[in-house]
Amino acid sequence: MTVESVTASLRSLVVLLDSIWDFLLLHVPFLPFVDKYIKNSYQHDPFRILLELLLLIFAAKYALSSRKAGIPVIKLTNKEIEGLIEEWTPEPLTTASVEEKDDRDYIHGYAKLFRLYSL
Repeated sequence: MTVESVTASLRSLVVLLDSIWDFLLLHVPFLPFVDKYIKNSYQHDPFRILLELLLLIFAAKYALSSRKAGIPVIKLTNKEIEGLIEEWTPEPLTTASVEEKDDRDYIHGYAKLFRLYSL
């Protein structure tokens, strides 16, 4: 292979990639905005593009990874599930019982206690 043939093939490859990129810019929504953003930010700070690309790759890897890696899964039979349901006793949601509750409502405001009367 000669240098001229390599440069000719590289030029044809660049022309092909450029035409593909132009086609994508016309047909993919929001791609022109991404293209403009990359060109403008690369002009001001090329390190930022590398950092954002690494963050994007990390976010995609994190989103696509299995969240249950390393957590053992316990398989229970229907009989064991029913037994656990029968043993379970719910805890009260509040500490005060219904009998202790006053039927009057109070509003605690700034430095005063207001009492609401039902009509």
